[in-house]
Amino acid sequence: MVGNFIPSEIQRKRNIRTGIKLENCKARGNRFYFSNRQIIVTALLLLIFMGSGIGYVWSNYEGTQIGFDLSRLQQEERTIKEVNRKLKVELATLKSTEYLEKAAKALGLKEASPDQIVFIP
Repeated sequence: MVGNFIPSEIQRKRNIRTGIKLENCKARGNRFYFSNRQIIVTALLLLIFMGSGIGYVWSNYEGTQIGFDLSRLQQEERTIKEVNRKLKVELATLKSTEYLEKAAKALGLKEASPDQIVFIP
């Protein structure tokens, strides 16, 4: 053997770095170590994934709430339009000459004589 050169048959049976026979070594469990960079990248990817998930759920929730608000406001608009229509009908009824004549007779008023009528220019 010259230097670090180990023939391929022996290389399979020995650890390349130490040259120790693998059969004579205590078997270590499969240990997998993360470097600091891998931990940081993994944490950032998890944060981005969780943030996008939370953003998606929040936007759907807001869309649903806006839909409920829109439905409530449309119902309120229909109610207000119905009240407005009823008030217009009532105003027209109160302005009608038949209603005014009935109200005047109920209060004991009578028609004005021609000399009581004054025209303003």
